[in-house]
Amino acid sequence: MIKKLNIMIKKLNKFSIPIAIVLAGLLIAGAVVFANLKGEKNVPTSASQETLAQQIGEKTIDYINENLNEDLVKEINYLT
Repeated sequence: MIKKLNIMIKKLNKFSIPIAIVLAGLLIAGAVVFANLKGEKNVPTSASQETLAQQIGEKTIDYINENLNEDLVKEINYLT
């Protein structure tokens, strides 16, 4: 049982760096967006810019969900 737990911890540690990178990127992106919203309240944005930003965000989340989650599910299923 302890060996299985150690193996599981090692497998999950393999994903800790990519997860940390993704989280750091999201944190930085959120800070940039927040700073821009706070500093440029009077600058109008076009509908196409908002649509493009929405599409980029959706594609990013879809990519993370498809790739990172599949790998984690495979590892968890392998360990159990």
